[in-house]
Amino acid sequence: MLAISEAICRYRRQQGIDGPLFLGFDTHALSVPACTTAVEVLAANGTNIMLAEHDAYTPTPAVSHAILSYNRGRSTGLADGVVVTPSHNPPDNGGFKYNPPTGDRPIAAPPAGLKPGRMS
Repeated sequence: MLAISEAICRYRRQQGIDGPLFLGFDTHALSVPACTTAVEVLAANGTNIMLAEHDAYTPTPAVSHAILSYNRGRSTGLADGVVVTPSHNPPDNGGFKYNPPTGDRPIAAPPAGLKPGRMS
C-alpha cells in the first residue's frame, strides 16, 4: 500500500493534478488499515484528501460522482480519487481503484508499476 500510494502521488505530479484527492473505502477487513496507510503517504506528499463524513464507507460510484461534481466547470486544480477495495480480487487481497479527473479509468499511460483501474 505504501508503494502504490507513493506511485499515485508521483503520477499526480507528472500529470499536473493538484486538486483534492477523494478517498473512499469499502467494508472489506483490510480496507480501513490500507486507507489509513494511504492517508499517511498522501498527506506526507502534501495531497489535500477528501473523505466521506464520519469516515463512512464509500462505494466507487460515489467517489466518481464527487470527482465529476468537483471538476465541473474547472480547468485547473482538478480532483481525482482512490477507492480502497479488493473489488473482484480474492478475499485475502486488497486493492486500489484509481479514478482520474475524468471520473473513470486513466486516459494517459500511468508510470511503471501503476495499472489503469484496479491496483493491487
